[in-house]
Amino acid sequence: MKSRSWLVVVGLTLLGVLFLTSGFIARLEQDQLFVLEKEMLSTAQAMIPVAGPVLSQPDSSLDKLRETVITTQNATGSRIRILGPDRELVVDSLSGASNQLQLRFRPEIQAAYTGNYGAYTRYSDETERSLALFVAIPLNWEGERVGAVYVSHSTDEILQQLGVFRRIATRVVVGLAGALFLAAVLMTGRVRETLSQLRSVTGRVSDSRPENLPEVKGGREVAEIRENFNRLIDSLREKISELEAEKAKTKRFLEEVAHELKTPMTGLMGSLETLRNESLEAEDSEKMWKNLQREAERLSELTSSLLELQKLDYTEMKLEPFDLLSVAETVTDSFHALAAKKGLSLEVQECEDSLALGDARKIQRVVENLVENALRCSPSGGAVIIRLDRSPERTRLSVVDCGPGPPDPECFKRYKRGEQSPGSLGLGLSIAWEILKKHESALVMEKRPEGGSVFSFELPTPN
Repeated sequence: MKSRSWLVVVGLTLLGVLFLTSGFIARLEQDQLFVLEKEMLSTAQAMIPVAGPVLSQPDSSLDKLRETVITTQNATGSRIRILGPDRELVVDSLSGASNQLQLRFRPEIQAAYTGNYGAYTRYSDETERSLALFVAIPLNWEGERVGAVYVSHSTDEILQQLGVFRRIATRVVVGLAGALFLAAVLMTGRVRETLSQLRSVTGRVSDSRPENLPEVKGGREVAEIRENFNRLIDSLREKISELEAEKAKTKRFLEEVAHELKTPMTGLMGSLETLRNESLEAEDSEKMWKNLQREAERLSELTSSLLELQKLDYTEMKLEPFDLLSVAETVTDSFHALAAKKGLSLEVQECEDSLALGDARKIQRVVENLVENALRCSPSGGAVIIRLDRSPERTRLSVVDCGPGPPDPECFKRYKRGEQSPGSLGLGLSIAWEILKKHESALVMEKRPEGGSVFSFELPTPN
């Protein structure tokens, strides 16, 4: 395959050389015609000193002028004609009369009588099938235009020489074209064989689990095609894995929804059954309606949390320097009223420098969930403390409560809560866990010796 490719390249190169040769022959023809034209112009200019005195004196003899033009024609091979002031033919180096009317209106003659140089290529006056070059110049003598010198020369000799080169080049082109055609026919068979192999192995791309293509006989181009197909197959496998991962996420999300909504829905259904089937006192009915309202609010909160948890799969964290102390103080201000209502104190223990690198809005959500969980678990009269600590490379935030102690971490890790928790612990800690995971951090839980829990996480400090 490689050798045949080189054969084609060499053939095309030779073909290009032949085309260049053809162009060279055309240029050579132009150059030779240009040289001939210059020689004819020199011949015409040489006639001016001889013809000028004769034409300026109407009674002068033309014998000497006729003898000169005939001698010049024999020496140069160019036909020379001298025209008078009225464009009439005065002397012709060839015997025999010429059609003066035809000469009078030729463009090169007209150019000469307007004081310009004229040149033209047309069929020869002597032989209709032969081309000739015609040159005419004005004949001025002693400041007056007394006629024109008209010189013509056949181009047959030049064209015959160049024709030999053209015929040789044409034969070489035809022979080379035939050789290239045969090479193409031979290569077509090999290409068909290679394409047949590629067709048989590339059919595997449509499989649900495509595998990389094996080695295929052929040259470098075939190997590149195989590599391109293998890259395509790798990309397809990656896309299939992504789709399966998305499918698994959707399935787990539905499991979470079913698990989290089961308890409030059960409560709602039970309360509705009680209200419909039993005759309740006004006080009991009021309690039942309050229970319905509470379960509906819980259901709304769970729905919002589930949607937020699902969105985290597709949310990119914007890692920027921010003040972690400012986030802690904002959360404290938000939960101050709730803490006072439950008889708890809520305070922040700050450090000198609390700059961290992360998504400030998402980290604020983490702190809110940790504080809300601490307030829910701590008994009245206790304290919830947000503590900040800093090391050279990390900034640490801890939420300290006085509750019953931390739960099993597996209970709120995403996608495991439905398997290990008989009831719902709320999704706040799960959301916090996922946000920190996207920050390449982790939620650490510790039990305090004096009772209660410490929930903490670390973020890198800006450089």
